[in-house]
Amino acid sequence: MKRIGVNGGSSVQIFMEECPGCALEVRRTESVCPYCAYEFPTQPASRIWMAWVMAALLAWPVFELIGLLFD
Repeated sequence: MKRIGVNGGSSVQIFMEECPGCALEVRRTESVCPYCAYEFPTQPASRIWMAWVMAALLAWPVFELIGLLFD
């Protein structure tokens, strides 16, 4: 993350990451590096959603056990 000064000394935060293709910093919002055209990989929304479902299913027995202990 970099802070860039703007008029009057206030600053704006810009989230940057290093490009694995050319090692230059580019904005995280970029899907393609403007310097070397490296395409950053993206996770499909279905995979992220499935990860949350799996985490909930794995945590369910823990919540059931806590419920049994405090009843």
